[in-house]
Amino acid sequence: MRILIIVVVIATLLGTGYFFMNITSYEPSTGTRIQELPEQNIDDLVAKKEQEEEKLKPAPVSQDLGDAREIAMKAFEKYTEYQTNLPKQAQDTMAQLIRLMAKSKLPIYFVDVKPTGFENTPHYFEPLKIDPFNISHLRLTQGRVMCNAVPESSGEQIKTRYNVTKDDQGRPMYSCVDDQCPRTEYFDVMIGDILANQFLCEPKAPVLSGDRIYLGGPGDDIIKHMQGNVIVDGGSGNDTMTLGEGRKIMIMSQGWGVDTINLDCKAAEVDKSKLPPFALPWKFDYKNFVIFGNGIQPEELKFNGLEIQHISTGDKVTFSDYCFNIVFAEDFQATGIPDKID
Repeated sequence: MRILIIVVVIATLLGTGYFFMNITSYEPSTGTRIQELPEQNIDDLVAKKEQEEEKLKPAPVSQDLGDAREIAMKAFEKYTEYQTNLPKQAQDTMAQLIRLMAKSKLPIYFVDVKPTGFENTPHYFEPLKIDPFNISHLRLTQGRVMCNAVPESSGEQIKTRYNVTKDDQGRPMYSCVDDQCPRTEYFDVMIGDILANQFLCEPKAPVLSGDRIYLGGPGDDIIKHMQGNVIVDGGSGNDTMTLGEGRKIMIMSQGWGVDTINLDCKAAEVDKSKLPPFALPWKFDYKNFVIFGNGIQPEELKFNGLEIQHISTGDKVTFSDYCFNIVFAEDFQATGIPDKID
């Protein structure tokens, strides 16, 4: 019993000493506070939740998207109509353009850029415009220089100067009614033969609406188009092209040869800040396009300044200036194309 009393007394003294020791060593708090939560209004919480749920909903089909679909379908219908009525060589060219448009590699509507002196005028969008019935096969008019310098000879007047028949492939064939056929003639679509063709259009030619199509052959062709829009494929051979002011779509098909292309780059760059509202987007820097055709991959090309060479075939094209977007008909991983060639 005495031992239990002694243990209780000792424990009491130790506890009392520990209490007073803590009292004497106490330091007041530095004043750290828990940050107060902002006042919450139940209406705000509900509104926030509704906003978060709204973000998860699929975006509705906008009126603009509906307009874009309608505009695109009308353009494709028109382009398909062109393709159906063009001769075989031009059908293949048009089919390639349609495929690239469907893949968004080419625009469906093109931008017209204002020339010097009209820079403050807004750009505008327009489709390709081709007259598929106004066609010349140069092989049928050998010895004449084909040009668009005589616009009054287009359309119905062509039929008064030529007997128009069709070959076994359904292509138009022209033969002079008499000896009065002019030395220069205007056609929207001009297709060369196996010889060295000349499509020469001097600067004095009036600016014509729509798009011309020039398709060269295997010879060393000379193509000169000084004003207006043009779609051009020189074919194989060593071709020289001089393309003036206007929208240019230049096609480099596999085995294109050694070509020189002199470009007028005035009003070629697109100022996106001047683009008018339009349902279809525009993502390109220039209104002009160079298309490398089927079977050509970017890693097969060597970019050296203004010269582009096919490494394995030796085909080469040299440009006088840089004012075009580069497009490949083949699908590929987007590597190997410089942002700009100097």
